[in-house]
Amino acid sequence: MKDHFKKDRCTGIVLACMLVCASVLFSACREKEENKTAQELLDEAYAVASDDKKSDWIQALALSERAYKQNSSDTAIRIMYALALERNGRTDEAIAVMEKENPADLESFIAQYTLGRMYYLNGDYAKAVPPLEKAHALDPADGDAMLMLEQAYISAGYGKEAMRLCQQLQNTFRKKYAKSVFLYNDVALINYALLGKDAYPYFNWIARQAPNSPEVQWNMAVYLDYVHENTAPSGKIGGMTQRQARQQAKRYYSRYLQLTEGTQGGESERNHAQSRLSSIH
Repeated sequence: MKDHFKKDRCTGIVLACMLVCASVLFSACREKEENKTAQELLDEAYAVASDDKKSDWIQALALSERAYKQNSSDTAIRIMYALALERNGRTDEAIAVMEKENPADLESFIAQYTLGRMYYLNGDYAKAVPPLEKAHALDPADGDAMLMLEQAYISAGYGKEAMRLCQQLQNTFRKKYAKSVFLYNDVALINYALLGKDAYPYFNWIARQAPNSPEVQWNMAVYLDYVHENTAPSGKIGGMTQRQARQQAKRYYSRYLQLTEGTQGGESERNHAQSRLSSIH
């Protein structure tokens, strides 16, 4: 009995020591977690948000919010926090964070672009223009900023500015993005918004460059369909008569259906293409 008692007492002492060690270790880990710097929290937030396998914007929000509370004047932290808010459906709060005056943001391309982009996606097109213009001025060669600014100009009704930037876009793409099919596709869409049926050369070029792109083939089909519906029978667009535009539209609709056969999504586009093929004569 005495031996058993000794053994039980030893076991109890061992368990008590283990519990004490676990408690100390847990406290140390918690203290380490609580004492993380704003930069460490920012790095973690960026890592979980940019995980290729599974980005976690909920965790990114929790981490970036802690970083923001420590240092709300840091531009990188504010951008990360605002992006996390936006990704979690809290766009108004995200914009409010980016709107807070911070001299460093005025010289930050990414800060100005982020604010302009958020305004634009929120439907505040006129408010999107100044920060996007600033971003473009800070990095004139950035294609994303140019395209976003162009879309803001068009949506806000700034026709002259849109036309001027459109020409700059085309010159830039010819020099730097000549092989970028999708960027040139955006230029074609912009010309369509600005020029309507006179944008044929842009759609024609991109369609020849990307014969296997469903998006490009779809855009060309819809454009030609527009030309067919809005051109007088005796008129010509891009050297095409109304009848020729009609036949070309059918060809591109058919190509789009071939490229998207068996793929997921895009049901409304495929239904529209099939409907137009049966109704265009």
